[in-house]
Amino acid sequence: MSEGPPFCELKEAERMEALGIVSEAQELSQSLADRRSTMIDSNPPFFAAYGSLFRSRPAAGNHEAEAVEECDLPIVDLSRLSDELQAEQCKREIVTAASAWGFFQIVNHGIPNGVLDRLRAEQVRAFRQPFKKKADEKFLGFLGDSYRWGAPTATSLKQLSWLEAYHIPLSSATHPATTSTCRCVIEELSSAMSRLADRLMGILAEGLGSDGSYIKDNCKRNTCYLRLNRYPPCPVAGEVFGLVPHTDSDFLTVLCQDDVIGLQLKKGGRWIAVRPNPGTLIINVGDLFQAWSNGLYKSVEHRVMSNPRLERFSVAYFVCPSKETMIESSARPAIYRKFSFGEYRQQVQQDVTLLGYKVGLTRFLASCSLKKLQILDLGHCKKLRKLPAQIHKLVNLKILRLAYCTQLERLVNLLVLEIEGCPRLQSLHDSFSDMENLTELKMMRCDSLTGMPRGVGKLSDLQKVAGWAAVDGHGSATFQYLQTLINLEELRLQNLKSMSDPEDDPTAKLHETVDDDVEMAFLLLQILEGLRPNPTLEKLEISCATTTLSL
Repeated sequence: MSEGPPFCELKEAERMEALGIVSEAQELSQSLADRRSTMIDSNPPFFAAYGSLFRSRPAAGNHEAEAVEECDLPIVDLSRLSDELQAEQCKREIVTAASAWGFFQIVNHGIPNGVLDRLRAEQVRAFRQPFKKKADEKFLGFLGDSYRWGAPTATSLKQLSWLEAYHIPLSSATHPATTSTCRCVIEELSSAMSRLADRLMGILAEGLGSDGSYIKDNCKRNTCYLRLNRYPPCPVAGEVFGLVPHTDSDFLTVLCQDDVIGLQLKKGGRWIAVRPNPGTLIINVGDLFQAWSNGLYKSVEHRVMSNPRLERFSVAYFVCPSKETMIESSARPAIYRKFSFGEYRQQVQQDVTLLGYKVGLTRFLASCSLKKLQILDLGHCKKLRKLPAQIHKLVNLKILRLAYCTQLERLVNLLVLEIEGCPRLQSLHDSFSDMENLTELKMMRCDSLTGMPRGVGKLSDLQKVAGWAAVDGHGSATFQYLQTLINLEELRLQNLKSMSDPEDDPTAKLHETVDDDVEMAFLLLQILEGLRPNPTLEKLEISCATTTLSL
């Protein structure tokens, strides 16, 4: 039988054409025809599983369009730790790199190249298995469902990772179900990486004035993880990440990558590409170390770019504590509150599921450290159901934009409040009338509001008021409240259908509905007459079902 390209990849090319990705599909087909390799159907069916994301993708959004410069990470030679004269300087370089970069490279790390080479060979062999076999079987008898690919919670291409991986909990390494070569080399490498990680964490803890015993006692090898990664060639590399931007949820990560460039990290607000450096390992600080160091060591956002032609392999060792381990900095004031690793992982998973991305340490701030923040725009956070309690500590907040939010409490210094698309917002908090400095109030598409918020008449500094569907979902406005706003300069009411009395029962059926042009004209005259005493009003716009009035 003649050799040919993998059947699943041929099917993927057909699906790409059906999704309108024509030129890339032709390139993939040609590439497969050129290769005619013996590789079996091992690649995950990305296009079959995520076809809806490709069909709904925007015209733009190419990640490659960003200007990215290449860099060499700081390199630390660990052999100097054995030299009395150089050991202290070497430790200082490690602490400096963790503080300034959050990433650094190490050489002479003590892990034999032969072990790394053997694992790479076994890694390639494992990923060459048929996709169905990888997805259905436990890898080498390790506990848990170690094989994973793509991103099950992705709702857009920017949340999709073009990646397959074996995420191996090392807690199962002490209960071998098989003595395969791959398992043996995994255990050999993880033991070596555990010793290396202990050494580095001790140095970093020493840089904080600690002996590091707490981390060492709680980060045993059986609570850590080893991940074998493969990034398949991606025909739509400009649209999909190999691994989406993220930070690591551990203390420390030890990474061994191949010679295919792909890793990028964010520094100074810009993405920079990390040049592969043979013989080195990459170390990066995780979220737990950032919290434990009170922000001295940086857990830096990083990502992996997909490649249209080349596959990429890497191995990562994640230093994690037990779920019960409490994370707390001894520094005061502490930036982050005390939390357990289990609580942190649960919150991360919840955010990824609900929001599509990881929020991370921001969820665990001890107190609001953004005291100078003046503008907070949450207008696109449509899945946000509740405001963080810490928002009320933003004493200098001047402008707040919300969407799909159910609670709003006292923000005494707020000047501008925009509420857009909050279908569950039935009323503003009782302390709304205490926002006495408010000058702008915009309520757009708040279909559950039963009328102009009670207490609005006390906001004497209000200069601009706007409401869609006339400030409630039924086209009714409580006009009497507006008459008390003596400093009002702009009033916009859209889709006005009726006027209601502030004494009306808010649950009662709305009445005095305007049915024709004559009644609407009469209603507009009433509004004009009612606003006549207001000397500051400069702009009035009222849109009705049949007419629009602008002055």
